[in-house]
Amino acid sequence: MSYLLEGLVKDIIFIANPRTGSSAVAAAILAAGGEKLEDDHHALPDGSYDMPNTLVAFTVRNHYDVILSYHQQRARGMTLDHFVEMITTEEHPRFPHAGLYAHGMDYVNYIVRYESMEVDIANLLSLAAAEMELPAQPPSSVKSNDLTIKQVNKIRSVWGEEIDFMGYGDA
Repeated sequence: MSYLLEGLVKDIIFIANPRTGSSAVAAAILAAGGEKLEDDHHALPDGSYDMPNTLVAFTVRNHYDVILSYHQQRARGMTLDHFVEMITTEEHPRFPHAGLYAHGMDYVNYIVRYESMEVDIANLLSLAAAEMELPAQPPSSVKSNDLTIKQVNKIRSVWGEEIDFMGYGDA
């Protein structure tokens, strides 16, 4: 899903990304008078890629925490070992931040990190000269240290480059 918030200097198109706090950001955009543009996950409206006065924002979260969150919410009854094995051996293109790569890194020009959401959103609003209430970072019950070294190494073997690129390093 994507959302638009108009600013005085630039407009913001925000692409929602599951398990990264994006629902809180989307709700804040709508509460500030923004609008929902697309219902499809990770979708941008046609033509938005070439808009020079648009910031395309996307939320990310530590890969390990995203994987633990998916396991907790979606893989009930499956052991964590089995889940990690499944997602690292089956085709899961660019999971867990699929939307970022579906549009290409060239189109996303602002990343909001779950762990620093309030600061990142404040900076984004400042760049666009836009206003909205800052969303509170949603609470999380998962912690990267719930993973074993074997699980961390398996996850890094698949998504290590992305983990390093986004500045998350090891669990």
